[in-house]
Amino acid sequence: MKNRLTKNYIYNLIYNSLNVIVPIITVPYVTRIILPAQMGVFSTAMSIFTVIVIVARFGVLTYGTRAIAMVHDEKDILLDKFRRIFSTQVATTITFLIPAFIFSLVLTGASQLGWIYAVNALVILNATVDISWFYNGLEEFRITISRNIFVKVIAVALIFLLVKTKDDIVLYALIYIVSAFIGNLSMFFGIKRFAGTLRIFSFKWIKLSVIKEAVPYMVPIILSMVFAETSRYFIYSFSGQAMTGIYDQALKVVRMLIILTSALITVVAPRISKFVAANNLDAMKSYFVKVFTILAFQTILIFSGIIVVGNDFVSFFFGEEYAAVAPLLQILAVYPFIFMLEQSLLSLILRPLGNTKAMLKSILISLSVNIVLNAALVPLLGVTGGILSLLIASLLHAAIQALIARTYIRWNQIIKNTIFMAVAAGATTVALMFVKKQISFGSIEDFFVFGTLCVVLYSSIVLILSKDIRMFLLQYIRNITDRIRNKKTGDR
Repeated sequence: MKNRLTKNYIYNLIYNSLNVIVPIITVPYVTRIILPAQMGVFSTAMSIFTVIVIVARFGVLTYGTRAIAMVHDEKDILLDKFRRIFSTQVATTITFLIPAFIFSLVLTGASQLGWIYAVNALVILNATVDISWFYNGLEEFRITISRNIFVKVIAVALIFLLVKTKDDIVLYALIYIVSAFIGNLSMFFGIKRFAGTLRIFSFKWIKLSVIKEAVPYMVPIILSMVFAETSRYFIYSFSGQAMTGIYDQALKVVRMLIILTSALITVVAPRISKFVAANNLDAMKSYFVKVFTILAFQTILIFSGIIVVGNDFVSFFFGEEYAAVAPLLQILAVYPFIFMLEQSLLSLILRPLGNTKAMLKSILISLSVNIVLNAALVPLLGVTGGILSLLIASLLHAAIQALIARTYIRWNQIIKNTIFMAVAAGATTVALMFVKKQISFGSIEDFFVFGTLCVVLYSSIVLILSKDIRMFLLQYIRNITDRIRNKKTGDR
């Protein structure tokens, strides 16, 4: 069991590292060609259709993973579940696809704007053939990852070859959408091995009961998406397309940095569902402490890194058109930890327990606060107001979830470990900012030199201060190295 989890995390680590590397390669190129206003339109269209996709899929990404994980070892039930969920997913997404594509052109006109929206509407088609939830439930993350790496590399090559002027924004969107579609489609090549058959779709397997079971998982997801996009909509309305593009790029940097955090949560979630299915809550609680410690270690390090080298990163990563990203990134430095707190409580406690009412309650309260804050702060502070609203509302969301899940979490140990890491991050940040004022090498050099020092100094302080964290991290690293060593031995 431990070997599989470690193996899955390694696969996710590789793939999500690629997800970090690819934007580092492409974003400096794209942002020097495509203007902030155009990126704002693209991001807004993508966010709108992402919400529509969630509705079209009726929450199957979360529901499907949990449903498959809980019948993992019962082959007949597993196949029946997969067929019913997949067939219903195909029916609902196709129902949404055609009107969404037509309305995009009708409402916005057959202009560049209209085609940006029309191309983004095709994400619904991507959702039709997305069966990642099946492999995630089986803890076979290798399938989804290996199939997508090649496609992602091809997409990067196409961006450099084909996107040459600001008028290529539609082509850029098309490359983005089509590459994702091919990646999803490629997952069907291994389906017979795990499902036992290629007969996975039939009209007779389309079941309203599947939608009824999944919808309670869909509503919190939709509200969470609306929650995440609220600031963008207010900024777009009050500050225009260009500032929306600046906001999107600042968030993009932060979300690149939390990809590894998301990877670990994704890998662990099916295992937590198994503990819940076996009614082994003690194992779930112990597991959560270990996972949270590793997640906190990562996200607190990110906070320190953004403060120390965030401005240097922006100066060489983006062009002059995006200089306004730098101060926003400093404010967003706390977002990775808040995001981790939100997602770990949601994905590793509330969802596995099937506590949909609690999820709905927490997101409704925080969404209401988010809307009120944006309405009050964005007209006064612009983009900064939108970011502050996002941070405050996200922290409230995490706090409500923590209150609901309090009986399933060993908070004493978690708080103690987090304090150690926060002290280490504070000491690291102060020391490196002082040194940086005395010695400066230039933006690119500063980024790599002080970024490396930040990782080394923070990690050293944490490992010296806390025996528990040292034990968790060393065990975590040992599991990964053992797995790699065993794989090399097997290859020989």
